[in-house]
Amino acid sequence: NLREKDHIYGTQSAPSNVDACSNREENTGSPVMLEEAPLPRMFIPGKIVHIYTHRGGYKATYVPRNFRELRRVSLAGNMLVDHMSRSYYDALLEVRNIRIAEKDLPHWTGFNEGVTCSCCASRFTWASTSDSEAQEARDKYNCRSCGNLVCGPCSKNRASLPKIGIELPVRLCDRCYHDMGGLNAGGLNGDGRKVMMRSFIEDD
Repeated sequence: NLREKDHIYGTQSAPSNVDACSNREENTGSPVMLEEAPLPRMFIPGKIVHIYTHRGGYKATYVPRNFRELRRVSLAGNMLVDHMSRSYYDALLEVRNIRIAEKDLPHWTGFNEGVTCSCCASRFTWASTSDSEAQEARDKYNCRSCGNLVCGPCSKNRASLPKIGIELPVRLCDRCYHDMGGLNAGGLNGDGRKVMMRSFIEDD
């Protein structure tokens, strides 16, 4: 009985070589149309913490799994670096520091709200060889201390802003930098010599 069952199963499951060859000949040269199966809607599992920028600082909040911003990928030059573990860690540290900071973040001036630098009152492209709209967008920056729009040459200085929760050196306009004490401001990071050294490095 076992031999008969094995023989029956073998003839049912394994086609002969002749049948296989004939099937290949029939399929050769003829296109095979595959039916499209609808893809299931895919969502990120678990709780989702969305880290975003607000007035020049990082903030975080829980969002639902069908949050609109998660349904698309925004292309940016730093998109790969921003998704590294170190970047997540630094961003979450800034979120915590901003929440417990002494002061709120400054009012943030949008790129479409100004046409001249708040420090030198010149057009943002005055130091560039092009005066196009795209170049103007590249030459606009926000001071992290006051939030105003400034040009590149007027915002070469860097300093931390612990009062608003920003511990790493960030871009400052010349006005805010000198209002804080400039090169003699030991309170920026506890060492006036490091501030002076960083200023010369930025100039180079």
